[in-house]
Amino acid sequence: LLLSALTLAWMLRLDPGNAPWLTAKVLGLVLYVALGVVALRPERSFGVRATAWVAALVTVGWIVSVAFTKHPAGFLAWLAAR
Repeated sequence: LLLSALTLAWMLRLDPGNAPWLTAKVLGLVLYVALGVVALRPERSFGVRATAWVAALVTVGWIVSVAFTKHPAGFLAWLAAR
């Protein structure tokens, strides 16, 4: 996923300085993978795994909202404005 995201950004000639939402999405993807690793490790306690799973779901939602809004904060910008 990360390699395809970086390749697509390179092919489209997107610069992280000109597209901060893209940088946010890539960092969100890295966070999602890290949370998935924690959630799938059987040596972790159930509470830690469940929390990582829920956090991974929220992260995916945030990544999708960043893609739709083209804003680095995604749905968090909408929440802050309320």
